[in-house]
Amino acid sequence: MQEMIYEGLKDWKYRVLEGFDLQTDILPEKTIKTDFSSLDQNGLLTIDKGFCWDGASGAIDTDNIMFGSCVHDAFCNWHDKKLLTVEQRKKADILLKKLILKDGMSEFRAGIVYGAVKINTLIRYKLNE
Repeated sequence: MQEMIYEGLKDWKYRVLEGFDLQTDILPEKTIKTDFSSLDQNGLLTIDKGFCWDGASGAIDTDNIMFGSCVHDAFCNWHDKKLLTVEQRKKADILLKKLILKDGMSEFRAGIVYGAVKINTLIRYKLNE
């Protein structure tokens, strides 16, 4: 399981207390840098100390979803700001599933989480068109 140090919050659910890097296959045309997170052109994701996220939307926050939900929220934030393409967002959804499986989530539950993410994406962005 990927080690991550975080705390619960009032406005957000969680805040990263120790930053980390993760190599991904999501390659933006240029480096993306926002408060507390970045993604370089080689796919290196950096989550800095202080990054806040809301846990797993629509799922129970268990140890085996925390890392994946944190990473996924960074990609969702960039997609919302139109810094990522739809295809890159889809890759982020797949990355979420890979990360939660790696952290020990059952294939069955990971499939439900992935399905919920896909449904949420369809509803969210269809309503915002």
